[in-house]
Amino acid sequence: MASNIIQQASQSDPRIGASLIRLHFHDCFVQVSTRGIKIHAGGPTWNVLLGRRDSTTANQAGANASIPAPFENLSNLTAKFSAVGLNVTDLVALSGAHTFGRSQCRLFSNRLYNFSGTGVPDPTLNTTYLANLRQICPQNGAGFNVANLDPTTPDVFDANYFSNLQSNRGLLQSDQELFSGASGAPTPPTAPIVNLFSGNQSAFFQSFVMSMIKMGNISPLTGGNGEIRLNCRRVAVVVETTSYSPETRNLAMELIGGNAPETGEGSVASEERPNEAPKICENDTSYAEDDALGKKKTLGKQRR
Repeated sequence: MASNIIQQASQSDPRIGASLIRLHFHDCFVQVSTRGIKIHAGGPTWNVLLGRRDSTTANQAGANASIPAPFENLSNLTAKFSAVGLNVTDLVALSGAHTFGRSQCRLFSNRLYNFSGTGVPDPTLNTTYLANLRQICPQNGAGFNVANLDPTTPDVFDANYFSNLQSNRGLLQSDQELFSGASGAPTPPTAPIVNLFSGNQSAFFQSFVMSMIKMGNISPLTGGNGEIRLNCRRVAVVVETTSYSPETRNLAMELIGGNAPETGEGSVASEERPNEAPKICENDTSYAEDDALGKKKTLGKQRR
């Protein structure tokens, strides 16, 4: 059902797929969640491992320190990937997610006017591409205009991202570094991988799937660590459940991975209102319970 919802949303806003990929990337580099992704833009599919739990906290400091930035050089990118057990093939494959989506000017405008404080554009930028980007991102602009990460097929998950790098049309510095490296420096070790993926889309798709699975295995929260949220947008809150029926309480405990109490009293993870039935993730109505008469009662969506 979730896959169908994402597909429908993608038809009205093609950026949805790219946004979900970024969300998965950021979750896994900092604190793993249970979310899985299916690409609805022509890309590959894969089975998502189950049993992952959501973190109960956010870590802004960890995000700032661990997540690769769009203006970092290849050395820093490689080091950040290596720190979480990912190699240079993973770096190139996962960067290929920039084959669709958009980026705000403020994340790359330094390349257009004053690269690394030199007062001139990034010398690795294709001059025609540079002129086009300057039309989108004026020098004194606010920086919130957006440009396509892939100027050729911006809403399709394909291998054109790598062809763009070969013609010096990578939008972010972190993109073009994979093929060009620093200006005047030797050919970077990632360039042969870019060439491979550019000429063999199947090889890119296969490597992307393997790297996404590896990234999903970065310090996963399992067992008693973390939680399974009853509302996907909120950390669960423990409340008393003495007013719940035994059937409802037992089902709720199963959903959050706990053990149902043997007595009529206990607690489950729910929202702030102790007398409500426990809430399922808001877009999921697939869970149901059997009442004493054997009839199905959907625990479905409850909106405020």
